[in-house]
Amino acid sequence: MSSLTHIVGQTSGASHLLKVDANGKLGVNDATAQSTLSSINSALGGSLSTSDTTAHTKIDAINTTLGNGISVADATARTSLSAIQSSVAGTLQVASASTLSVSAPAISTTSTSLANAVSVADSATFNSSSVDLGAVKEFVILGISTDMSAQITTELSVDGSTWRRSNETPVYVSNGVFVSHQSSQARYVRFNYANSSGGAKTITLDISYKV
Repeated sequence: MSSLTHIVGQTSGASHLLKVDANGKLGVNDATAQSTLSSINSALGGSLSTSDTTAHTKIDAINTTLGNGISVADATARTSLSAIQSSVAGTLQVASASTLSVSAPAISTTSTSLANAVSVADSATFNSSSVDLGAVKEFVILGISTDMSAQITTELSVDGSTWRRSNETPVYVSNGVFVSHQSSQARYVRFNYANSSGGAKTITLDISYKV
């Protein structure tokens, strides 16, 4: 404070513009100076850009500390964060200790058997049961067949009753097994196998996708 007092003492012509109180706080009475300081305050209300290396180090340290959670003590702020948590379906957690944390939703895999060693007579066609994909857009089909030249065709439907052949290339059996990763914008999907081998053949077919 002695330094500030000295500055005030040296500005005899403008001493009425500066005042240092008993706590060492510098008061600014000049309207222009106050306006400038207000502008600085508003500018810093957004983001603070620093070029000083020491300042960067300090900010990095703060960032590391906040990596384990942001402590929110204000009750109103906690209420707002809880409202946000509800809006984002629980992926945002506000603990009782006022710590904010973010967690990713769990991903699970669904697998369904569409055929298990089903016998298909010569010149007959096997149509699998349909699968309701919901919002799923990608899936994998895999299985085995005793028909070494079999082709597995994908069919799509928007209502589960009217079927159209997919643009996906048919899946060919190789050494008795097949697997294919496919995508679809339709809600329902099924698969068929037409046996033209000259004798009865079997097919096992599964579908798997992540939800």
